[in-house]
Amino acid sequence: MKWIALHQQELQALSGLAIAFLTLILIVMTGFYATANWRTMRLINADVRFRLRPIPGLDLAPANEWTDPQGQIWILRMGCQHAPMVVVGVSIHFSIGNGKEFEHFHTFNGETIQDRTHQYNLPIKMPAPAKTWILELYYRDLSGLLDYATVFNAQGFVSNLTTIDRHTLWNRIRFWLGTRAIKKRLGMT
Repeated sequence: MKWIALHQQELQALSGLAIAFLTLILIVMTGFYATANWRTMRLINADVRFRLRPIPGLDLAPANEWTDPQGQIWILRMGCQHAPMVVVGVSIHFSIGNGKEFEHFHTFNGETIQDRTHQYNLPIKMPAPAKTWILELYYRDLSGLLDYATVFNAQGFVSNLTTIDRHTLWNRIRFWLGTRAIKKRLGMT
């Protein structure tokens, strides 16, 4: 007991160092634990996104032959697998020859597509008959968490675009509608 009383300051310094060392170990262990929890959360999030992601399928074909620039009806058949999807819009890029392209954008009223195939008749005014086409389908999952874009052509699926946020999509729709209105005023369409 005399030794403890004589070395009280040294013992307090040693206990302070031990507490600091144990606190550092606790901080490191908490970092490992938080990293493991973060990785688990990312895995669960990816699994939920995969389970909620709709897999669209579509077909686009002209209903009649192109006769004049007044319009041609194109039939869009669309369905989905894996999960229901809410269709936002389609952007169709037509190649009409001589390096010229034509774009048509069609918006939907947030229609939900589940198991069966839906058919839409799209009247499109083109200056010449289309040689090839590429279609970008914009849709979201039923929960509304994520927006997706998938690219198709006449042979079928081409690629998935990166997941997009709603602001980007609606800005593109507004830009397209604005340029369309300007072209109409200038007599370019």
